[in-house]
Amino acid sequence: MNKTGIEYLDFTWNPTHGCSRISAGCDNCWAKSMAKRLAALGVPGYDPQAPFDVTLHLGRLDEPLKRKKPARIGVSFMGDLFHGDVSHKFIRQIFDVMIKSDHTFLILTKRPMRMESVLVREFKKADFETMDNIWFGVTAENQIQADNRIPALLKLPVKNHWVSVEPMLEPIDIYQYLTCDSCLDPSVCWCQDPRVSWVVCGSESGPGARPMQYPTKL
Repeated sequence: MNKTGIEYLDFTWNPTHGCSRISAGCDNCWAKSMAKRLAALGVPGYDPQAPFDVTLHLGRLDEPLKRKKPARIGVSFMGDLFHGDVSHKFIRQIFDVMIKSDHTFLILTKRPMRMESVLVREFKKADFETMDNIWFGVTAENQIQADNRIPALLKLPVKNHWVSVEPMLEPIDIYQYLTCDSCLDPSVCWCQDPRVSWVVCGSESGPGARPMQYPTKL
């Protein structure tokens, strides 16, 4: 695991890395640039000819279990854990580590429909009650992807749902996913509908970053 400058994490854990473009938010992917740098430095596991191909790192599976002090850990932030090239079996192994750990794990995906299909296949309904230390999230860079991915995320029968609006490429309205249909004030909502519990928001960074387009009127 590696220490990270991401404000809401203590470490990142990358039992997988690599991905492929799926939407506009991928166009200036920082992880792809980082993979190229690591390959150029000769870091094992990063193919110089294809540094961002999806790669499974079996030797990293037990890394969280070696750290005793509870920490907040981002999972496969150098790729997408639910990319189609990551096998059901390996995803199951990763979840088995997280479930038996005392750490808090944060997952982000741009493929929530595969996340749902894999987890429903691999786990029984009662198993999801053992995942309270895992936060399941999607990235949503624009309104189209917010409306595609967040409803798919909320189909997961888990306690913790979150959204990363990064890179935020346009104004996005996700209020409907923060409150239920009958309770307009989430602070007094007593219904059991799954909702988004936490949202992180940020603009794009790095070379060629697309600027935020702030609305002229609020």
